[in-house]
Amino acid sequence: MEDKRIIKTKRTIRNAFISLLKKEPFEKITVTEICEVGEISRITFYNYYDDKYQLVEEMMELYNKEADDDYHELMKKEQTSPLGGYLNLMVCILNLYHNNLDFFRYATPSTNPYLYSAFSQRIFRSTVSYLERHTALKTRFHVKQTAALLCNGLWSMINESYSLGMDEKAVTKDAMTVFEALLRSQLFLWP
Repeated sequence: MEDKRIIKTKRTIRNAFISLLKKEPFEKITVTEICEVGEISRITFYNYYDDKYQLVEEMMELYNKEADDDYHELMKKEQTSPLGGYLNLMVCILNLYHNNLDFFRYATPSTNPYLYSAFSQRIFRSTVSYLERHTALKTRFHVKQTAALLCNGLWSMINESYSLGMDEKAVTKDAMTVFEALLRSQLFLWP
């Protein structure tokens, strides 16, 4: 476990980075700006990260862990059917998005293509792995094709819902409805 001071400093750096995303795209954000907003020295930043890309990579790992932990907690609470397991997966993705809205609302293809790509690749790999491990529900098409449709389509839907001004409850309801309809569609082969 990391020292509390290190955890606090890294959180300060992440928060400074996220606050800068509100003002400018990732490509234009500099380490100097992150340090100024976070009120830390460049030396402090470089004690933890080689560059802003490594900072983003660590953030992605933390977000991935947050979603994984959330999923395992949900699955421990109740015995679920294969459909329930998939729905819990979507709940965790939505929770992650909502809990980190200040970051994800700026990780779109039009505003920050690097962030969008980096995160969508992680979600894609996780979804492929999930589909391959949970074989009770077979995909009609190649697992990677199905994962691409689910990840890109649903992630874009969530982003667009927020850009339309929908609140968290409405976004969650719509995303869960669409996801369940996709799971029950002919994309999947039910036993």
